[in-house]
Amino acid sequence: MHDWVPDTLDLSKLTSLTGSGYSKPVQLFAQSFGLPTQVTWSLEGRHDFYCGIFTSTGDKFLCGSHGMPACYDVQFLDGTIRVFDSSQKYFRLIKEINYPFPHWSVVSMNLSRDERCLAYSLLSCNVYLSSLDDVSGGNEVSLIGQSHNQRGISKTFAVCFDGSGTHLYTGHNAGFFGVYDIPTGSSECVPVSPSATRDVNAVTTIDPAGNVLLTGGDDTNIRVSYACVRLSISLVLILLSLSLSLLSNFDSETGMIG
Repeated sequence: MHDWVPDTLDLSKLTSLTGSGYSKPVQLFAQSFGLPTQVTWSLEGRHDFYCGIFTSTGDKFLCGSHGMPACYDVQFLDGTIRVFDSSQKYFRLIKEINYPFPHWSVVSMNLSRDERCLAYSLLSCNVYLSSLDDVSGGNEVSLIGQSHNQRGISKTFAVCFDGSGTHLYTGHNAGFFGVYDIPTGSSECVPVSPSATRDVNAVTTIDPAGNVLLTGGDDTNIRVSYACVRLSISLVLILLSLSLSLLSNFDSETGMIG
């Protein structure tokens, strides 16, 4: 275990932040959004990692390291999620979570609204949960079984909590979008892209309740979905069924339901 401290910035390791490799119109367009052109300080760790998130208060930082040896030096591959205290000048390591099975890397992480639970995906068909309450470690819970491979789902690129923290939204290969019920472990995956070769790489919610979803993928489309619509349709079907049942027992002569 180790902490992160600011190192001298090695400019040779950074892609130009001024956009010098792009055309002048593209540079002017990007600069109109006030994008940063300087780095205050950098962090150099001992392990490769592909994603990281801050808590809402900014006092903790979580990152997931590379897990499966490929063409990289094995010393930089350890398959661990690290939680740092970022409230002070340096990043102090406070927790390590060794994720199960030798997958390529953690590619997506998301915190529940109360920030006590972390959901993450490992570029496999599984999604995992870990509690952040206990600094000594957390037990991972698999939410997605291997049965999803029957639909051609083998990778999970993105994971996101809903507003209540009871459901997860996920993006998969083959153009699939998933909804997972955490308390029951049930799940449903539906194709959102007409092409089975277009992966869903990004999923997020844009409202506090988590009902409005954005998904993006390889088909160059960003889709807006409403999670509450599905519940509304189910409710309508239930009410319609109840109404038909009542009407079938209605006695027109007495005006009563028999």
